Amino acid sequence: MKGLALYSPDEESNGQIKCTGSCTSFWAPVVAGATTPTAAPGVAKLAVVRRSDGTMQVTAGGRPLYTFTQDSPGNVKGNGLTDDFNGQHLTWHAVTADGTAAGMTPTTSGGVPAYGGY
Repeated sequence: MKGLALYSPDEESNGQIKCTGSCTSFWAPVVAGATTPTAAPGVAKLAVVRRSDGTMQVTAGGRPLYTFTQDSPGNVKGNGLTDDFNGQHLTWHAVTADGTAAGMTPTTSGGVPAYGGY
C-alpha cells in the first residue's frame, strides 16, 4: 500500500533487529526486492539487513524500516508508540526522508505527514 509512513524503533538504530515474532503482526518489515533499493537525491542512503528468518529488510540511514498495520495513507498513528514483544521494549518513531527519527509531533504539509513514505 502506498502512502504509508515508515517507522523504526529507537532500539534498532544500530541496525540490530529486535522486532521479531508477534511484533511483526503490528509492525510489518519493509522487505527488499531482488536488488538493493536506491533512493532519490536528498533521501537517506538505503541498504538492506538480513532478518533472522532470512528475509532482507530495507534500512534508511542504518535504521530498519517498518509500516504500522493501524496506519492508512495520510493517517500516521504509530509515531511515539511504545510496546513490548518477546521481552523487548520498543519505542517507535516515523523516519524522515533523511533517515532520522521524527519528533513526537508530526509536521504536516497539505495534511500529509512530512515523513518518508512507502
